[in-house]
Amino acid sequence: MKRFFYLFIVCWFSTSVYGQSCTISNGTNCLCADGTSNCALLPDLSISWYALENNSGGPTEYSQSGNGANDGRLRVTGLTPNTGYGPFTVRGTDYFICGSDTIYDPSRTITTCPDGSYPKNLLHQRIYSKNGNAISYIDRWAGGQTYHPTHGHNHVDDWVTFTLRTQDPNEPDTLLWPIIGYGAKIGFCLMDLSNCQSSYGACRDVQMLYGAGNILAPSLNNIPNYGMGGGAYNCSPVEQGISVGYADIYDEGLDGMWITIPPGTCNGDYWIVAQVDPLNNFLESNENNNWTAIPFTLTQQTPSGSATATILPLGSLKLCNNGTVELQASGANSYLWSNGATTQNITVSDTGKYFVSTTSQCGAAVSDTITVTKIISAVDATQNDTTCLNTSAELTASGSGVLNWYDAVSGGTQIGTGSSVYIPSLTADVTYFVENVITQSSPSQRLGPVTHQGSSYSGGTTYNGYVQFDALSDFTLQSVTTFTTYPGVRTIELRDNNGLVLADTTVNIDTGATVIGLNFAVPAGSDYELGTNEAQNQSTFGTVTPYLKRSDSGVSYPYTLSNVAELTGSPFGQDFYYYFYDWVVQSGSYTCASPRVPVTAHAMGTPNLSIVGLDTAYADTASAVVISGSPAGGTFSGDGITINGSNVTFDPSALSPGLHTITYTYADAFGCSGYTEMQVRVSEVVIDTTTGIMDEVASYIRVFPNPSNGLINVELANIAKEKVSLNLYNSLGAKIFTQVVATGTKDTYLLDLSAFPTGVYWLEAREDGGIVGKTRLIKQ
Repeated sequence: MKRFFYLFIVCWFSTSVYGQSCTISNGTNCLCADGTSNCALLPDLSISWYALENNSGGPTEYSQSGNGANDGRLRVTGLTPNTGYGPFTVRGTDYFICGSDTIYDPSRTITTCPDGSYPKNLLHQRIYSKNGNAISYIDRWAGGQTYHPTHGHNHVDDWVTFTLRTQDPNEPDTLLWPIIGYGAKIGFCLMDLSNCQSSYGACRDVQMLYGAGNILAPSLNNIPNYGMGGGAYNCSPVEQGISVGYADIYDEGLDGMWITIPPGTCNGDYWIVAQVDPLNNFLESNENNNWTAIPFTLTQQTPSGSATATILPLGSLKLCNNGTVELQASGANSYLWSNGATTQNITVSDTGKYFVSTTSQCGAAVSDTITVTKIISAVDATQNDTTCLNTSAELTASGSGVLNWYDAVSGGTQIGTGSSVYIPSLTADVTYFVENVITQSSPSQRLGPVTHQGSSYSGGTTYNGYVQFDALSDFTLQSVTTFTTYPGVRTIELRDNNGLVLADTTVNIDTGATVIGLNFAVPAGSDYELGTNEAQNQSTFGTVTPYLKRSDSGVSYPYTLSNVAELTGSPFGQDFYYYFYDWVVQSGSYTCASPRVPVTAHAMGTPNLSIVGLDTAYADTASAVVISGSPAGGTFSGDGITINGSNVTFDPSALSPGLHTITYTYADAFGCSGYTEMQVRVSEVVIDTTTGIMDEVASYIRVFPNPSNGLINVELANIAKEKVSLNLYNSLGAKIFTQVVATGTKDTYLLDLSAFPTGVYWLEAREDGGIVGKTRLIKQ
């Protein structure tokens, strides 16, 4: 619980002592920052360097061991005053966040999310405005709060952060100085726990410069609108806040109020940097004064002259194609990387070996070398396919890994694996996308002490120890080494935190050092045990002890393999290491997928064909004509067709009168074939014995009398269509008369051509645009 003793050991000053009050319901005595009578009364939040340095005796440093939960911690106190013109107030809403879901709960009965976590309640920040003597407000969305069962109340999330930094004399911005240690983003229960009079010296007009700033206090009459908000905000789930001229305090003894000092940090001079509202969730009059910094000297860490340097990869050291990885050096005053960089963090994109030289309060140090490797994965070649509609197609690709086919350039559905994908019936163009996936196993790494130290065996026969460890990621424990002078059979077991055996193997262990292959698959998790089976030990040696050598000297937990595993202790304390040395660990594999490459199956339609040089009607006395197909290269078939090499002729004189079908068939380079047909009418030519005039298609049309003085009879025969157009042409070929007649009702039709001048004419009969008969007539 927050420390409320401030309320009792100092005097509370009534706002009436310093002048008439400004309230959230009466703006008569409220002042605006710009001197007007209409304005938004915004809060101004800061965090006090004075309180950070002096409250609770100042920050408390703990060494890396011997302090229980406080090992390696620097505990700090945060005091956050509001010295603006309006109160800082937040109010809970009926909206809650669980994961990515927003839940509306006006009854506010939700206690946990479906996954068991605590929901985040979305907040409104209330902004008050002065309008003459009246006060109004608006509510704006601003962050959230979470119920903390250990405290029994709601905390506004991400309220303050604390970091430990080294000063960079060449960098004027304190917030850009190198960070040595981090504190968590702390959520506060915002309340009026003190005020600028009670915590005299904590409220200042400048907090960012250590030791600077004019003190703000109601007794100094330099906090306009002091007390607006009421001075009584508390830890309510409905409304929390900080009144004007008041402050919230979170003491260093409370949860989360510490900075973690990394092991190996050197004694010396540092700066503690504190920030309030680091995510800028809340609206203030000044967003640039939300931090402060104080100097602090570490005295309980690594002494001078014992400097170490380490590299923390912020990502995988195996790069895929154009990937990069950020390498972070342990905190120091200066850095020199093997590639010439001089910053704490570098980003690399090339295969190579990297190390860093540092100087710090502890002296100079050089890190171990780490190796960055790059995998280049690419689709080497692809082959499109072009085929005919409704036939099969096959798309192919090649690559050095596994080829996966998808229906989209990203995401989508996987539709095949391998060097080709088969499409049984192509109805339209189709594009698929193929990627090449290369998988490489990570190299084996070693973990834990290599050999035993100290006395060899436990002091009695009732001890059966084991190694306790955490799996930071999935890995395979390939082998361990044991030492003994007692040969015999043991069963080695991998157990979970409930003692359940996950894997075991029974081996005959000889004297001396023995490498034992295990190949135990260990999923990510905590509190595992690697030990021996007591029943087997009892059977082999008549006691529960396995008679394997353990160490009681030189033991230094934890033994850590970064991002893979950490050996944390033993059931008999941190001074003993049991049985299993020189762990050989293989941490999964690494997969690199290339960008997807499009491969297309083109569907070819039926070729567009035509027959060139062929009419739809011929007399049976007509001469042969040369015809051709388009596009060229196909074949002709049908009556009257003669093929002589590439020369194709149609001879109507060789055919009997009637309709004949001529077919042109063609196949393109892709094997897509098609054909086109033409119907050709061949008409018999006869001589009219009465007139001596030749009718070219007399078997279908005949006129009489011919010659005529104007009235003529037209006789049609063997007409398939229901309607026929009778067209009259003069000797120049111009159509001068048309009449549509219905066939089937009669065979002879009377035409009156008396209006036309004397001369020779042609009469043509057409059905659906095709000539079915044509004859010459004479008008006298």
